Amino acid sequence: MLVTGALDVLISKLVEKISNTFQLVASTILIYLVTTDVTSNGQVSILMPGEVLKNVYKKKGLHPKVLSRTLEDSVSCVECLIPWTAAGAYMAATLGVLTLTYLPFAILNYSGIFLSLIWAATGIGITTLNKSTNQ
Repeated sequence: MLVTGALDVLISKLVEKISNTFQLVASTILIYLVTTDVTSNGQVSILMPGEVLKNVYKKKGLHPKVLSRTLEDSVSCVECLIPWTAAGAYMAATLGVLTLTYLPFAILNYSGIFLSLIWAATGIGITTLNKSTNQ
């Protein structure tokens, strides 16, 4: 999908109407969660959209570390809560508990998404390219 440019087209249509940091971070989280649900693989969900979104973040004037943190807040921590991913199946088998049964108790896993959205809305921890390059 990266080589053919299909992912670029799909994501560009989604992000063309984004006007602020909160919308960009929320869209990033949505893209990653949908990609994880479809591919059942968190690593693919980080690599494929991450390559495309890094240019979007630069165009919007945000430092790439904001994208990196959003990745970690969404995909890395939430993948084990999706039953059909490898991480979800592993956790369920290891714990001997269905994924959706331990979901309400995995507060730390999904709280990262809410914190990421709060940071984007308030601007806390959001580094812009202008500040980081002193331009």
